[in-house]
Amino acid sequence: MESAPSFTWIAHPVRVHLSAGAREPSVDGNLYTVDPVTGSLVLVQFRNKSPCKLVWIPRESYISASMLENPSEECAKHSVELVEMMENMFGMRKVDDPITAELGERRDRLLKWLRANHVEVMECDDGSLLIFGAARIESPFTEDSCFCDNAIILKRLRGLVSKVPK
Repeated sequence: MESAPSFTWIAHPVRVHLSAGAREPSVDGNLYTVDPVTGSLVLVQFRNKSPCKLVWIPRESYISASMLENPSEECAKHSVELVEMMENMFGMRKVDDPITAELGERRDRLLKWLRANHVEVMECDDGSLLIFGAARIESPFTEDSCFCDNAIILKRLRGLVSKVPK
């Protein structure tokens, strides 16, 4: 069994040779990522030059992988554009930066709303809000900027923040 493909192969067309017992002897696609811990692979398969399918291949399920000189129909030719497209497939959404005054108004509305709902809120030096000493709401003070280790508290806090009157 060979080692997992190198990170330099990312976005290149590859053929992954599967272990005995698999439905197909191999799978083609463009390498999306390699799990550095387990060696598992994620491939992007294309149809009509558009990504159509993600394939996850656990390390135990493949024997080897090879880069393809001539991409199959499930692959796209390696290019700078392909690399950029793959880097942005599951990236963070870009949001316009809210104006500082708007952030202040949103924070004040949120603070007033939380206190009206008998939520213990402490204002921190960095501008964030500490809720019941366990959760934190940071700028831009939306439900996506709530943080807590306790999933139940986080879910309820996000629900409350989503109902702040405009």
